Amino acid sequence: MVTKKSKKKSTGKRRSTSKRSTTSRKKKTVTKKTKVRSKTTKKSKVSKVNNKTTKKSKTVDVTDCSMPSVNLVERKTTKELSDKEIQKIAKGLNKKVKEGKSITAIIKDISVTNTGLPETGPTEKGEKLTEPPAIPLTVLRILVEMYYDFQNTRIRTGNRAAMNLKRNGIDKDALEKYGVETLFNTSKKFERDIIKIISRDLKHRRIFTDYLQNIKGISVILSAGLIAWLMTPANYENVSKVWQNAGLGSNEICTECDWLWLYDDILIPKTNVDGKITNTKAKRLTGKRHTCNKCGTSEHVKHMTQRKVTGYQINWNPKLKTLMWKVGGSFVLQKVTKSMYRAVYNEKRLKRNKQYPQGEQVEVLGKKRLQHNAKHLFEMCKRETTKLFLQNLWLVWRIMEGLPITKPYERKSKTGSTSHTHEVFPPVVDDGELPEDVKIALDKLGIYPKDFIPYWLKREDLPKAIEKETQELNAIPPDDAPEGTVLPDIDEDDEVDEAD
Repeated sequence: MVTKKSKKKSTGKRRSTSKRSTTSRKKKTVTKKTKVRSKTTKKSKVSKVNNKTTKKSKTVDVTDCSMPSVNLVERKTTKELSDKEIQKIAKGLNKKVKEGKSITAIIKDISVTNTGLPETGPTEKGEKLTEPPAIPLTVLRILVEMYYDFQNTRIRTGNRAAMNLKRNGIDKDALEKYGVETLFNTSKKFERDIIKIISRDLKHRRIFTDYLQNIKGISVILSAGLIAWLMTPANYENVSKVWQNAGLGSNEICTECDWLWLYDDILIPKTNVDGKITNTKAKRLTGKRHTCNKCGTSEHVKHMTQRKVTGYQINWNPKLKTLMWKVGGSFVLQKVTKSMYRAVYNEKRLKRNKQYPQGEQVEVLGKKRLQHNAKHLFEMCKRETTKLFLQNLWLVWRIMEGLPITKPYERKSKTGSTSHTHEVFPPVVDDGELPEDVKIALDKLGIYPKDFIPYWLKREDLPKAIEKETQELNAIPPDDAPEGTVLPDIDEDDEVDEAD
Protein backbone atom coordinates (compact mmCIF):
# COMPACT_ATOMS: atom_id res chain seq x y z
CA MET A 1 0.00 0.00 0.00
CA VAL A 2 1.14 3.44 -0.85
CA THR A 3 1.07 5.69 2.05
CA LYS A 4 0.15 9.29 1.45
CA LYS A 5 2.29 11.90 2.97
CA SER A 6 0.37 13.99 5.35
CA LYS A 7 0.49 17.64 4.69
CA LYS A 8 1.23 19.74 7.66
CA LYS A 9 -1.04 22.58 8.38
CA SER A 10 0.43 26.02 8.27
CA THR A 11 0.95 27.29 11.75
CA GLY A 12 1.85 30.83 10.77
CA LYS A 13 5.55 30.37 11.44
CA ARG A 14 6.40 31.26 7.85
CA ARG A 15 4.74 34.59 8.25
CA SER A 16 6.75 35.23 11.32
CA THR A 17 9.97 34.28 9.55
CA SER A 18 9.09 36.57 6.61
CA LYS A 19 8.62 39.49 8.98
CA ARG A 20 11.89 38.75 10.61
CA SER A 21 13.62 38.59 7.23
CA THR A 22 12.20 41.96 6.11
CA THR A 23 13.19 43.64 9.33
CA SER A 24 16.66 42.18 9.06
CA ARG A 25 16.92 43.43 5.49
CA LYS A 26 15.89 46.91 6.59
CA LYS A 27 18.48 46.83 9.32
CA LYS A 28 21.13 45.80 6.82
CA THR A 29 20.23 48.65 4.42
CA VAL A 30 20.26 51.14 7.27
CA THR A 31 23.66 49.95 8.38
CA LYS A 32 24.91 50.23 4.78
CA LYS A 33 23.58 53.78 4.50
CA THR A 34 25.18 54.78 7.76
CA LYS A 35 28.45 53.34 6.53
CA VAL A 36 28.19 55.29 3.26
CA ARG A 37 27.35 58.44 5.17
CA SER A 38 30.26 57.94 7.46
CA LYS A 39 32.52 57.49 4.44
CA THR A 40 31.20 60.68 2.81
CA THR A 41 31.58 62.63 6.00
CA LYS A 42 35.10 61.36 6.30
CA LYS A 43 35.77 62.40 2.72
CA SER A 44 34.25 65.83 3.31
CA LYS A 45 36.37 66.23 6.41
CA VAL A 46 39.42 65.23 4.45
CA SER A 47 38.51 67.67 1.65
CA LYS A 48 38.05 70.46 4.19
CA VAL A 49 41.43 69.68 5.67
CA ASN A 50 42.95 69.65 2.19
CA ASN A 51 41.34 73.00 1.42
CA LYS A 52 42.81 74.47 4.56
CA THR A 53 46.22 73.13 3.70
CA THR A 54 45.98 74.43 0.14
CA LYS A 55 45.03 77.88 1.40
CA LYS A 56 48.08 77.92 3.60
CA SER A 57 50.37 76.65 0.88
CA LYS A 58 52.18 79.09 -1.37
CA THR A 59 51.43 77.33 -4.66
CA VAL A 60 48.04 76.86 -6.34
CA ASP A 61 47.11 73.76 -8.35
CA VAL A 62 46.05 74.44 -11.91
CA THR A 63 44.17 71.85 -13.94
CA ASP A 64 45.44 70.79 -17.31
CA CYS A 65 42.56 72.30 -19.28
CA SER A 66 41.98 75.41 -17.19
CA MET A 67 43.36 78.83 -18.01
CA PRO A 68 45.01 80.55 -15.03
CA SER A 69 43.95 84.14 -14.48
CA VAL A 70 46.33 87.03 -14.31
CA ASN A 71 45.40 87.67 -10.70
CA LEU A 72 46.25 84.05 -9.79
CA VAL A 73 49.72 84.36 -11.24
CA GLU A 74 50.27 87.79 -9.71
CA ARG A 75 49.44 86.47 -6.25
CA LYS A 76 52.37 84.02 -6.37
CA THR A 77 54.79 84.67 -3.54
CA THR A 78 57.80 83.08 -5.23
CA LYS A 79 59.63 84.79 -8.07
CA GLU A 80 59.56 81.75 -10.35
CA LEU A 81 57.11 78.92 -10.85
CA SER A 82 57.90 75.27 -10.38
CA ASP A 83 58.52 72.97 -13.34
CA LYS A 84 55.19 71.15 -12.96
CA GLU A 85 53.21 74.37 -12.82
CA ILE A 86 54.98 75.74 -15.88
CA GLN A 87 54.10 72.60 -17.84
CA LYS A 88 50.47 72.79 -16.69
CA ILE A 89 50.21 76.41 -17.75
CA ALA A 90 51.82 75.49 -21.06
CA LYS A 91 49.15 72.84 -21.66
CA GLY A 92 46.42 75.40 -20.97
CA LEU A 93 48.03 77.84 -23.38
CA ASN A 94 48.77 75.18 -26.00
CA LYS A 95 52.27 76.55 -26.09
CA LYS A 96 55.62 75.34 -24.85
CA VAL A 97 56.99 77.37 -21.97
CA LYS A 98 60.62 77.08 -21.06
CA GLU A 99 61.61 76.04 -17.59
CA GLY A 100 62.48 78.76 -15.13
CA LYS A 101 60.42 81.39 -16.93
CA SER A 102 59.62 84.48 -14.84
CA ILE A 103 56.11 85.42 -13.74
CA THR A 104 56.02 88.62 -15.81
CA ALA A 105 56.84 86.73 -19.00
CA ILE A 106 54.09 84.19 -18.30
CA ILE A 107 51.59 86.98 -17.67
CA LYS A 108 52.50 88.47 -21.05
CA ASP A 109 51.92 85.11 -22.74
CA ILE A 110 48.55 84.77 -21.05
CA SER A 111 47.43 88.26 -22.03
CA VAL A 112 48.51 87.73 -25.66
CA THR A 113 47.13 84.27 -26.27
CA ASN A 114 43.92 84.37 -24.25
CA THR A 115 41.44 86.94 -25.56
CA GLY A 116 39.03 86.30 -22.73
CA LEU A 117 41.22 88.03 -20.17
CA PRO A 118 41.17 91.82 -19.74
CA GLU A 119 43.97 93.75 -21.36
CA THR A 120 44.80 95.55 -18.12
CA GLY A 121 45.27 94.23 -14.63
CA PRO A 122 42.95 94.73 -11.68
CA THR A 123 41.66 98.29 -11.33
CA GLU A 124 41.14 100.39 -8.25
CA LYS A 125 38.32 99.70 -5.84
CA GLY A 126 34.97 100.82 -7.20
CA GLU A 127 36.02 100.80 -10.88
CA LYS A 128 34.99 98.27 -13.48
CA LEU A 129 37.49 96.18 -15.42
CA THR A 130 36.10 97.35 -18.75
CA GLU A 131 35.09 100.92 -19.56
CA PRO A 132 31.59 101.43 -21.01
CA PRO A 133 31.47 102.09 -24.76
CA ALA A 134 31.38 105.65 -26.06
CA ILE A 135 27.89 107.11 -26.20
CA PRO A 136 26.77 108.16 -29.71
CA LEU A 137 25.97 111.84 -30.10
CA THR A 138 22.29 111.12 -30.73
CA VAL A 139 22.04 109.18 -27.46
CA LEU A 140 24.02 111.89 -25.66
CA ARG A 141 21.50 114.43 -26.92
CA ILE A 142 18.68 112.24 -25.59
CA LEU A 143 20.32 112.16 -22.15
CA VAL A 144 20.74 115.94 -22.09
CA GLU A 145 17.14 116.54 -23.16
CA MET A 146 15.95 113.95 -20.63
CA TYR A 147 17.82 115.76 -17.86
CA TYR A 148 16.34 119.16 -18.71
CA ASP A 149 12.83 117.73 -19.23
CA PHE A 150 12.82 116.08 -15.80
CA GLN A 151 14.34 119.20 -14.22
CA ASN A 152 11.68 121.46 -15.73
CA THR A 153 8.89 119.11 -14.65
CA ARG A 154 10.25 118.96 -11.11
CA ILE A 155 10.58 122.74 -10.89
CA ARG A 156 7.08 123.39 -12.23
CA THR A 157 5.58 120.77 -9.92
CA GLY A 158 7.44 122.19 -6.93
CA ASN A 159 6.26 125.71 -7.72
CA ARG A 160 2.64 124.57 -7.97
CA ALA A 161 2.94 122.66 -4.69
CA ALA A 162 4.39 125.69 -2.91
CA MET A 163 1.65 127.91 -4.36
CA ASN A 164 -1.11 125.54 -3.19
CA LEU A 165 0.36 125.36 0.31
CA LYS A 166 0.58 129.13 0.54
CA ARG A 167 -2.97 129.56 -0.76
CA ASN A 168 -4.41 127.15 1.83
CA GLY A 169 -2.28 128.37 4.71
CA ILE A 170 -0.33 125.11 5.15
CA ASP A 171 3.26 125.05 6.31
CA LYS A 172 5.96 123.71 3.97
CA ASP A 173 6.85 121.03 6.53
CA ALA A 174 3.72 119.18 5.40
CA LEU A 175 5.56 118.07 2.26
CA GLU A 176 8.16 116.27 4.35
CA LYS A 177 5.58 114.95 6.82
CA TYR A 178 3.45 113.21 4.18
CA GLY A 179 6.34 111.94 2.03
CA VAL A 180 6.06 114.43 -0.83
CA GLU A 181 9.56 115.76 -0.21
CA THR A 182 11.02 112.27 -0.67
CA LEU A 183 9.50 112.14 -4.15
CA PHE A 184 11.22 115.40 -5.07
CA ASN A 185 14.50 114.04 -3.70
CA THR A 186 14.03 110.89 -5.81
CA SER A 187 13.65 113.07 -8.88
CA LYS A 188 16.85 114.93 -7.99
CA LYS A 189 18.67 111.62 -7.57
CA PHE A 190 17.47 110.55 -11.03
CA GLU A 191 18.90 113.76 -12.49
CA ARG A 192 22.22 113.12 -10.74
CA ASP A 193 22.29 109.59 -12.16
CA ILE A 194 21.96 111.03 -15.66
CA ILE A 195 24.88 113.37 -14.98
CA LYS A 196 26.97 110.41 -13.78
CA ILE A 197 26.41 108.56 -17.07
CA ILE A 198 27.26 111.68 -19.05
CA SER A 199 30.38 112.47 -17.00
CA ARG A 200 31.76 108.94 -17.62
CA ASP A 201 31.39 109.47 -21.36
CA LEU A 202 32.91 112.97 -21.38
CA LYS A 203 36.12 111.63 -19.84
CA HIS A 204 36.92 110.15 -23.27
CA ARG A 205 36.27 113.37 -25.24
CA ARG A 206 39.31 115.61 -25.55
CA ILE A 207 37.39 118.85 -26.04
CA PHE A 208 35.99 118.36 -22.54
CA THR A 209 39.06 117.04 -20.70
CA ASP A 210 41.52 119.56 -22.17
CA TYR A 211 39.33 122.63 -22.54
CA LEU A 212 35.70 122.80 -21.35
CA GLN A 213 36.18 121.39 -17.87
CA ASN A 214 38.92 123.97 -17.21
CA ILE A 215 36.52 126.91 -17.70
CA LYS A 216 34.62 128.18 -14.68
CA GLY A 217 30.87 128.04 -15.24
CA ILE A 218 30.88 125.20 -17.79
CA SER A 219 29.48 122.17 -15.99
CA VAL A 220 29.17 118.57 -17.17
CA ILE A 221 25.61 118.97 -18.42
CA LEU A 222 26.41 122.21 -20.26
CA SER A 223 29.44 120.59 -21.91
CA ALA A 224 27.36 117.60 -22.97
CA GLY A 225 24.73 119.90 -24.45
CA LEU A 226 27.34 121.83 -26.45
CA ILE A 227 28.88 118.62 -27.81
CA ALA A 228 25.52 116.97 -28.52
CA TRP A 229 23.91 119.90 -30.35
CA LEU A 230 26.96 121.24 -32.18
CA MET A 231 27.85 117.63 -33.11
CA THR A 232 31.23 118.28 -34.77
CA PRO A 233 33.23 121.41 -35.73
CA ALA A 234 33.50 120.06 -39.27
CA ASN A 235 29.91 121.23 -39.86
CA TYR A 236 30.92 124.88 -39.42
CA GLU A 237 33.45 126.37 -41.84
CA ASN A 238 33.47 129.68 -39.97
CA VAL A 239 32.34 130.89 -36.58
CA SER A 240 29.40 132.84 -38.07
CA LYS A 241 27.66 129.55 -38.83
CA VAL A 242 28.02 128.51 -35.20
CA TRP A 243 26.47 131.79 -34.05
CA GLN A 244 23.64 131.40 -36.58
CA ASN A 245 22.80 127.88 -35.41
CA ALA A 246 22.83 129.01 -31.76
CA GLY A 247 20.46 131.93 -32.39
CA LEU A 248 23.20 134.50 -31.72
CA GLY A 249 23.57 135.63 -35.33
CA SER A 250 21.56 138.11 -37.38
CA ASN A 251 18.85 138.10 -40.05
CA GLU A 252 18.01 140.66 -42.74
CA ILE A 253 15.08 143.11 -42.71
CA CYS A 254 13.94 145.77 -45.19
CA THR A 255 13.05 149.11 -43.58
CA GLU A 256 11.45 150.46 -46.77
CA CYS A 257 8.89 147.68 -47.24
CA ASP A 258 7.18 148.12 -43.84
CA TRP A 259 9.91 146.26 -41.97
CA LEU A 260 9.63 143.11 -44.05
CA TRP A 261 11.89 140.26 -43.01
CA LEU A 262 13.88 138.65 -45.79
CA TYR A 263 13.11 134.98 -46.25
CA ASP A 264 13.73 131.86 -48.32
CA ASP A 265 10.89 129.79 -49.79
CA ILE A 266 11.04 126.21 -48.54
CA LEU A 267 8.91 123.06 -48.75
CA ILE A 268 8.02 121.19 -45.57
CA PRO A 269 6.99 117.53 -46.11
CA LYS A 270 3.93 116.41 -44.12
CA THR A 271 2.38 112.95 -43.85
CA ASN A 272 -1.40 112.60 -43.54
CA VAL A 273 -3.40 109.78 -41.94
CA ASP A 274 -3.35 107.65 -45.10
CA GLY A 275 0.45 107.86 -45.27
CA LYS A 276 0.49 110.21 -48.23
CA ILE A 277 3.31 112.78 -48.18
CA THR A 278 2.51 116.31 -49.24
CA ASN A 279 4.78 119.36 -49.39
CA THR A 280 3.68 122.59 -47.74
CA LYS A 281 5.18 125.94 -48.74
CA ALA A 282 6.69 128.04 -45.95
CA LYS A 283 8.91 131.08 -45.41
CA ARG A 284 12.14 130.66 -43.48
CA LEU A 285 14.10 133.58 -42.05
CA THR A 286 17.53 134.05 -43.56
CA GLY A 287 20.67 136.03 -43.00
CA LYS A 288 22.28 135.14 -46.31
CA ARG A 289 19.89 136.99 -48.64
CA HIS A 290 20.79 140.66 -49.20
CA THR A 291 17.96 141.75 -51.53
CA CYS A 292 14.40 142.35 -50.40
CA ASN A 293 11.81 139.78 -51.51
CA LYS A 294 9.31 142.58 -52.25
CA CYS A 295 11.21 145.55 -53.71
CA GLY A 296 14.20 143.59 -54.99
CA THR A 297 16.78 146.12 -53.77
CA SER A 298 19.40 146.05 -51.05
CA GLU A 299 19.57 149.77 -50.23
CA HIS A 300 17.29 149.61 -47.19
CA VAL A 301 18.29 146.15 -45.95
CA LYS A 302 19.84 146.07 -42.49
CA HIS A 303 20.90 143.45 -39.95
CA MET A 304 18.74 142.54 -36.96
CA THR A 305 19.38 139.99 -34.22
CA GLN A 306 17.66 136.65 -34.65
CA ARG A 307 14.18 136.55 -33.13
CA LYS A 308 10.89 134.77 -33.64
CA VAL A 309 8.52 136.31 -36.20
CA THR A 310 4.91 135.30 -36.75
CA GLY A 311 4.42 133.43 -40.03
CA TYR A 312 8.12 132.56 -40.51
CA GLN A 313 10.16 129.44 -39.83
CA ILE A 314 13.16 129.99 -37.55
CA ASN A 315 16.68 129.35 -38.85
CA TRP A 316 18.35 128.30 -35.58
CA ASN A 317 18.22 125.50 -33.03
CA PRO A 318 15.90 126.67 -30.21
CA LYS A 319 17.30 124.18 -27.71
CA LEU A 320 20.86 125.30 -28.43
CA LYS A 321 19.78 128.93 -28.02
CA THR A 322 18.29 128.15 -24.60
CA LEU A 323 21.48 126.32 -23.68
CA MET A 324 23.58 129.36 -24.62
CA TRP A 325 21.38 131.52 -22.38
CA LYS A 326 22.27 129.15 -19.55
CA VAL A 327 25.97 129.30 -20.47
CA GLY A 328 25.96 133.10 -20.38
CA GLY A 329 24.03 133.13 -17.12
CA SER A 330 26.45 130.64 -15.62
CA PHE A 331 29.36 132.97 -16.46
CA VAL A 332 27.60 135.84 -14.68
CA LEU A 333 27.11 133.67 -11.59
CA GLN A 334 30.88 133.22 -11.20
CA LYS A 335 33.26 135.48 -9.31
CA VAL A 336 35.31 137.85 -11.42
CA THR A 337 38.51 136.85 -9.61
CA LYS A 338 38.07 133.22 -10.73
CA SER A 339 36.32 133.41 -14.09
CA MET A 340 37.85 135.09 -17.14
CA TYR A 341 34.51 135.30 -18.97
CA ARG A 342 32.89 137.03 -16.00
CA ALA A 343 35.68 139.61 -16.26
CA VAL A 344 34.85 139.96 -19.97
CA TYR A 345 31.20 140.62 -19.11
CA ASN A 346 32.14 143.29 -16.53
CA GLU A 347 34.43 145.02 -19.02
CA LYS A 348 31.71 145.11 -21.67
CA ARG A 349 29.09 146.26 -19.17
CA LEU A 350 31.19 149.22 -18.04
CA LYS A 351 31.72 150.19 -21.66
CA ARG A 352 27.97 150.01 -22.45
CA ASN A 353 27.06 152.01 -19.36
CA LYS A 354 29.29 154.85 -20.57
CA GLN A 355 27.92 154.58 -24.09
CA TYR A 356 24.25 154.60 -23.01
CA PRO A 357 23.99 156.44 -19.68
CA GLN A 358 20.19 156.84 -19.83
CA GLY A 359 17.35 155.07 -21.58
CA GLU A 360 16.04 156.84 -24.67
CA GLN A 361 12.91 156.50 -26.75
CA VAL A 362 13.99 155.10 -30.12
CA GLU A 363 12.13 153.59 -33.05
CA VAL A 364 12.33 149.80 -33.16
CA LEU A 365 10.47 147.93 -35.90
CA GLY A 366 8.35 151.00 -36.58
CA LYS A 367 7.39 151.57 -32.92
CA LYS A 368 8.86 153.86 -30.30
CA ARG A 369 10.20 151.90 -27.38
CA LEU A 370 12.54 152.45 -24.48
CA GLN A 371 15.93 151.28 -25.68
CA HIS A 372 19.06 150.52 -23.68
CA ASN A 373 17.53 150.12 -20.24
CA ALA A 374 19.18 147.99 -17.56
CA LYS A 375 17.78 144.71 -18.91
CA HIS A 376 18.76 145.56 -22.48
CA LEU A 377 22.31 146.41 -21.48
CA PHE A 378 22.59 143.24 -19.43
CA GLU A 379 21.39 140.97 -22.24
CA MET A 380 23.55 142.81 -24.76
CA CYS A 381 26.74 142.30 -22.74
CA LYS A 382 25.90 138.70 -21.90
CA ARG A 383 25.23 137.97 -25.57
CA GLU A 384 28.63 139.39 -26.57
CA THR A 385 30.34 137.30 -23.88
CA THR A 386 28.57 134.14 -25.04
CA LYS A 387 29.51 134.78 -28.67
CA LEU A 388 33.14 135.20 -27.63
CA PHE A 389 33.03 131.86 -25.82
CA LEU A 390 31.55 130.12 -28.88
CA GLN A 391 34.25 131.66 -31.06
CA ASN A 392 36.99 130.30 -28.80
CA LEU A 393 35.29 126.91 -28.61
CA TRP A 394 35.15 126.76 -32.41
CA LEU A 395 38.88 127.58 -32.68
CA VAL A 396 40.06 125.04 -30.09
CA TRP A 397 37.74 122.27 -31.25
CA ARG A 398 38.78 122.53 -34.91
CA ILE A 399 42.46 122.50 -33.94
CA MET A 400 41.95 119.35 -31.87
CA GLU A 401 40.14 117.69 -34.80
CA GLY A 402 42.91 118.67 -37.23
CA LEU A 403 40.70 121.05 -39.23
CA PRO A 404 41.87 124.37 -40.72
CA ILE A 405 41.04 127.58 -38.85
CA THR A 406 40.81 131.22 -39.85
CA LYS A 407 41.64 134.28 -37.80
CA PRO A 408 38.49 135.81 -36.30
CA TYR A 409 37.30 139.17 -37.52
CA GLU A 410 38.91 142.17 -35.80
CA ARG A 411 36.40 144.92 -35.33
CA LYS A 412 37.91 148.35 -36.01
CA SER A 413 37.00 151.67 -34.48
CA LYS A 414 35.55 154.59 -36.46
CA THR A 415 39.00 156.09 -36.95
CA GLY A 416 40.23 152.88 -38.56
CA SER A 417 42.75 151.95 -35.87
CA THR A 418 42.37 148.96 -33.59
CA SER A 419 42.48 149.66 -29.87
CA HIS A 420 43.25 147.12 -27.18
CA THR A 421 39.53 146.49 -26.66
CA HIS A 422 39.18 145.35 -30.27
CA GLU A 423 41.98 142.81 -30.26
CA VAL A 424 41.12 139.19 -30.82
CA PHE A 425 40.49 137.67 -27.43
CA PRO A 426 42.31 134.31 -27.52
CA PRO A 427 40.97 131.11 -25.96
CA VAL A 428 41.83 131.02 -22.28
CA VAL A 429 41.10 128.63 -19.43
CA ASP A 430 40.66 129.39 -15.75
CA ASP A 431 42.36 126.21 -14.51
CA GLY A 432 45.61 124.92 -16.01
CA GLU A 433 46.75 125.78 -19.52
CA LEU A 434 45.78 125.09 -23.10
CA PRO A 435 47.32 122.06 -24.85
CA GLU A 436 50.59 122.74 -26.65
CA ASP A 437 49.24 121.87 -30.11
CA VAL A 438 46.44 124.41 -29.63
CA LYS A 439 48.92 127.10 -28.55
CA ILE A 440 51.17 126.45 -31.56
CA ALA A 441 48.28 126.61 -34.04
CA LEU A 442 46.95 129.84 -32.51
CA ASP A 443 50.42 131.37 -32.39
CA LYS A 444 50.84 130.82 -36.14
CA LEU A 445 47.80 133.03 -36.76
CA GLY A 446 48.95 135.62 -34.25
CA ILE A 447 45.99 134.91 -31.98
CA TYR A 448 47.86 133.53 -29.00
CA PRO A 449 51.15 135.34 -28.34
CA LYS A 450 53.38 133.62 -25.83
CA ASP A 451 53.46 136.64 -23.54
CA PHE A 452 49.69 137.18 -23.70
CA ILE A 453 48.13 138.70 -20.59
CA PRO A 454 44.62 140.23 -20.71
CA TYR A 455 45.89 143.42 -19.12
CA TRP A 456 42.79 145.45 -19.99
CA LEU A 457 40.44 143.22 -17.95
CA LYS A 458 39.78 144.40 -14.41
CA ARG A 459 39.58 141.41 -12.09
CA GLU A 460 37.65 143.25 -9.40
CA ASP A 461 34.18 142.48 -8.07
CA LEU A 462 31.40 144.94 -8.79
CA PRO A 463 29.82 146.92 -5.94
CA LYS A 464 27.20 144.96 -3.99
CA ALA A 465 24.28 147.05 -5.23
CA ILE A 466 25.23 146.59 -8.90
CA GLU A 467 26.01 142.90 -8.33
CA LYS A 468 22.60 142.34 -6.74
CA GLU A 469 20.85 144.03 -9.66
CA THR A 470 22.90 141.97 -12.11
CA GLN A 471 21.95 138.67 -10.47
CA GLU A 472 18.27 139.65 -10.41
CA LEU A 473 18.36 140.39 -14.13
CA ASN A 474 20.31 137.20 -14.73
CA ALA A 475 17.57 135.04 -13.16
CA ILE A 476 14.90 136.23 -15.63
CA PRO A 477 14.62 133.73 -18.53
CA PRO A 478 14.10 135.00 -22.09
CA ASP A 479 10.61 135.24 -23.56
CA ASP A 480 11.14 132.45 -26.09
CA ALA A 481 12.59 130.00 -23.52
CA PRO A 482 10.43 127.01 -22.49
CA GLU A 483 8.57 127.11 -19.19
CA GLY A 484 10.66 126.08 -16.20
CA THR A 485 13.99 127.22 -17.70
CA VAL A 486 16.41 128.04 -14.89
CA LEU A 487 20.11 128.66 -14.52
CA PRO A 488 22.38 125.75 -13.51
CA ASP A 489 23.62 125.49 -9.94
CA ILE A 490 27.20 126.60 -9.32
CA ASP A 491 28.01 123.54 -7.19
CA GLU A 492 26.30 121.08 -9.53
CA ASP A 493 29.50 119.23 -10.43
CA ASP A 494 30.68 119.11 -6.81
CA GLU A 495 27.58 117.13 -5.84
CA VAL A 496 28.21 114.67 -8.65
CA ASP A 497 31.84 114.18 -7.61
CA GLU A 498 30.79 113.47 -4.04
CA ALA A 499 28.20 110.96 -5.22
CA ASP A 500 30.80 109.17 -7.36
